[in-house]
Amino acid sequence: MTSKERAELRALATQEPTILIVGKEGVTDAVIASAQDALRARELVKGKVLESSLLSAREASDALAEACGAETVQSIGTKFVLYRKKKEPKKDPKRKPGAKAAAARAIADQARGGKTAPGRPAAGRKPMAKPAHPGRIKGTGSAKTSSARRASSGRTDRRK
Repeated sequence: MTSKERAELRALATQEPTILIVGKEGVTDAVIASAQDALRARELVKGKVLESSLLSAREASDALAEACGAETVQSIGTKFVLYRKKKEPKKDPKRKPGAKAAAARAIADQARGGKTAPGRPAAGRKPMAKPAHPGRIKGTGSAKTSSARRASSGRTDRRK
């Protein structure tokens, strides 16, 4: 990993929440399993070593990186950042692009009883017509002008 890539990852890690905590027992199988799950879900994982732990943040991050096949991006104080690039899934050449998304939309459509997400018509249906004036509701009188309100209230003069 180049220093430029490491700097970019450090910048991204500032926004990430701390989701991995190493306790007083150190790097256990449970900690390794949770680190692997986190790295599977996202590429960048921020962790913390509790003060009651016998390990430093550098030692814990190196042990976790070795166990998970990741790289240590940063280790400052009690916090550390791990990075593991996601593996690209193998693409099926026979499958059309977007077929999985279309199938998921159809299933979600059926679960909602035919209703669709806002802005997306159901398969085989026409989109609903948009109202002419979305902010105005018929019959509420909100369309009256100020002069029409004065006339209906009986007041004809304009006060300044």
